[in-house]
Amino acid sequence: MASTSQGQCRICETVVAKTQMTRHLKKCLGKTGSGNDQLLVLIQDRYVPSYWVYVLMDESTTLSQVDWMLRDLWLECCEHMSAFFSKSAAYLDEPEPSPWGRQERSMEVTLAEALLGEKELRYQYDFGSTTELTVRIVGDKLPGTGDEMRIVARNDAPDIACHACSKSATELVFENWNPIPYCEDCIPPADEETMMLPVINSPRMGVCAYTGPTREP
Repeated sequence: MASTSQGQCRICETVVAKTQMTRHLKKCLGKTGSGNDQLLVLIQDRYVPSYWVYVLMDESTTLSQVDWMLRDLWLECCEHMSAFFSKSAAYLDEPEPSPWGRQERSMEVTLAEALLGEKELRYQYDFGSTTELTVRIVGDKLPGTGDEMRIVARNDAPDIACHACSKSATELVFENWNPIPYCEDCIPPADEETMMLPVINSPRMGVCAYTGPTREP
């Protein structure tokens, strides 16, 4: 996988390194934004931060709306449960009284409200084969684009090397339940029981037979 990460600003179409993207988007929105004030939110994989997305959204956007956006973009495979976590509360679709002391709340609260006093929220999709993300507001009161929620930058797909020849991999072949990346030329012979999944630009790649995102908001 590439050691650096970059993506295209979808406002001006400039390719920008991740380390400079927050600053670039604020500057770009300051020049071109014309709608109501909005939040700039960075969402990334907690363990593989080369998977990331910047989303511009209204201050009234709820955690439930963010949840469905992430499912559509990166995650949805089998309608698994999901939750957001702050230091003191868990936000779920159907909260219940918790015996462990952590307060459970509904996802029908705004992202801004859930992040009051917090640096970031953790998000988990699928409590078995879990994909874990972080959600952080990196800019507020920014001139909006007129859309309630819009992706304004996303990572370019990381270059994953073929296990056999180091060219760019296109498929994951599961060997003893371990996903091994191969390019089209090096894929080993497979039988009906061999599981193969495509290499895709998602932190859910290779998990729970996930084969790709459906749409962007």
